[in-house]
Amino acid sequence: MEPPFDHYVFIEMDERRLAELRNLETENKGRRNIAIRAGDCNEYLSTRLLKTFSSDRLWRGVVFLDPFGMHVPWSTIELLAKTEHIEVFLNFPVGMAIQRLLPRNGRFTAKQRAKLDDYFGDPGWYDQVYVVEQGLFEEELRKRDDAAERLVTWFRGRLKTAFGYAQRGSGLWGASACFSCGAGQLRPM
Repeated sequence: MEPPFDHYVFIEMDERRLAELRNLETENKGRRNIAIRAGDCNEYLSTRLLKTFSSDRLWRGVVFLDPFGMHVPWSTIELLAKTEHIEVFLNFPVGMAIQRLLPRNGRFTAKQRAKLDDYFGDPGWYDQVYVVEQGLFEEELRKRDDAAERLVTWFRGRLKTAFGYAQRGSGLWGASACFSCGAGQLRPM
């Protein structure tokens, strides 16, 4: 990319992927300022990166979040939004990662429900996924047929509230929805 970014930071937990990233760092030594960090991106973003942005308001950044499963809770996204200086591209794993955690009957343990509330940052996801309908003898809770699309639309609204701007990429990317969000400065993907 020309002109290139000043700094590149890659954060990864998987050892195999870390090795690939270290090869990238070696290949670009002297041409690009690349830092590879082993660990949890949530911890790095909330401590190191955000401290940089709070101490120097002239900094700008782009964060690409491509979580494995539901490893980026809403609290991390909210911290990025509060900087007002970071644009985010987010892969929202609505397919396998999220759908597999949403049973048809809507029954969860308290721990499962808390994990989903933490990920979405709000319990409102539940009403997007489940509906109560009159059955033959009593009311029944069931998963909506359009649960995935409703969840994507609801989540985009949350991103827009947090960042001031959120654009959904065209279509679904495999089993994921992609979003670009920022302080109203991005163009649609």
